[in-house]
Amino acid sequence: GSTAHSYEAEAASNQLTGTAAVASCAACSGGSKVGYVGNGATLTFTGVAGGVSSFRIAYASAVARTATVQVDGGTATTVGFPATADWNT
Repeated sequence: GSTAHSYEAEAASNQLTGTAAVASCAACSGGSKVGYVGNGATLTFTGVAGGVSSFRIAYASAVARTATVQVDGGTATTVGFPATADWNT
């Protein structure tokens, strides 16, 4: 079987560039989120367990967005994220 792992965007070991920043979010797991990603600002998860074959992204965005997801230098894929109820849901 597979073992589930959880990785928080706001973890100190992750790399943020540009305007990407950690912000508090009471409804978010870990009590924080990373916002202002895009337009050149990036979030890179580090220390992800090897052998991961699938993943799930939890997000909050009051408007529909797209993001580019790339794993270990592989082919980048654009993913659509529909709007949620607000910036904290």
